[in-house]
Amino acid sequence: MDVGTFTAHRRTLACPAGDIAYTEFGDGAAPVALFVHGLGTNGARWRHVIEHLSDTSRCVAIDLPAHGGAPARADVSVAAMAGMIAELCDGLGLGQVDLVGNDTGGAVAQIFAARHPRRIRRPSGRCAPWTRRRCLSGGTGTRRSASRGRMSCAT
Repeated sequence: MDVGTFTAHRRTLACPAGDIAYTEFGDGAAPVALFVHGLGTNGARWRHVIEHLSDTSRCVAIDLPAHGGAPARADVSVAAMAGMIAELCDGLGLGQVDLVGNDTGGAVAQIFAARHPRRIRRPSGRCAPWTRRRCLSGGTGTRRSASRGRMSCAT
């Protein structure tokens, strides 16, 4: 899928903390795959993956603040961006999601997963994948740290 096709599907969700830009493809009744990009890119980073998954998944790619179609926000901490994912899920009525993140998006996804473990159907990520088990089990304090917004790829 080319970038133009992807961005033509970009939408905006109005939220109390500010607008959230996202792009959606696929069957609205299918399991949701939620994609979180890293710094210096946007949701279009996932367009080739989404092209292959949209026949069997509802694919949603968020644009983090000041990336793609998203306006800047005052708080651009990883914890605040995890809150944006929760706002997006609430606003779109998403239940459980298959969460996919890379780079900074992986850290954002980890914090979201730690704060909202029941919303995660299947986690995935390229950022410190070993933390997935620890983050969701809470057995090492990682989940507790992430829920407080203190976890990143470096921990």
